[in-house]
Amino acid sequence: MSLKSVPELPKPQKRPAIALLPTTRPVFVLPVSLSHARSGASSVSTRAMTKALAMNSSSRAGPSGQTMQLYLYRRAIHPDLFQLRVRKTIPHGKYELEAWLMDGAHLLRFRHGPFTCCEVLTDGDTRLPLEGAVTCIPCAGEHEFEHTFHAEKVTFCTAVQTETLSSNLYKATYEDMLDYARETNSTAHKYNDADGRKCLSVLDLHHLSKEVHCQGFHLLAATGMVVRTQTIFSHA
Repeated sequence: MSLKSVPELPKPQKRPAIALLPTTRPVFVLPVSLSHARSGASSVSTRAMTKALAMNSSSRAGPSGQTMQLYLYRRAIHPDLFQLRVRKTIPHGKYELEAWLMDGAHLLRFRHGPFTCCEVLTDGDTRLPLEGAVTCIPCAGEHEFEHTFHAEKVTFCTAVQTETLSSNLYKATYEDMLDYARETNSTAHKYNDADGRKCLSVLDLHHLSKEVHCQGFHLLAATGMVVRTQTIFSHA
């Protein structure tokens, strides 16, 4: 199932809704026909990661979405690298998920036995380490990626989608996402950007026996952009 296959909200009479918005708490399924990456073969080079981080170095005024990137690491990332706003831990069976929310960013840390991998979504953060980086994915548009850590029997699967909204639609979407976060008891962080505009980050997390599903929504008022991520961590 692709992002476009996720059910849309029914369009209300007085204001439109965008396809990025979920209906209820979906247990989504990502495409199985993604390009599979072998451990080691897809590790991003130091030169490529340095270039990606350098491209983001101009974003100093806070997240705008224009240079948003999603990173995958085969290691833990230290929380001191970020200004954490909300933190949630889900221990379940043989795995544990820890979710962090920052201003317009998030980190998902999946631990299975001694192995840890991390998804980091951020905009303009040049402090991210090069060591242990598997890949770096631009968030603009629509992208899908799957990677299996074969020795550790852990699979990471993600899809990311962005949409830029008009001012009125952004405000309506902001209110809709606040309602969604309250109704689903999602992890959420409201904040104002440097110009006092309302922004919102939401993580909707679902744990199953051998996998955990994570939906992320980041509403960035500076550009009217909504970034949606859908990630599954699973183990054998």
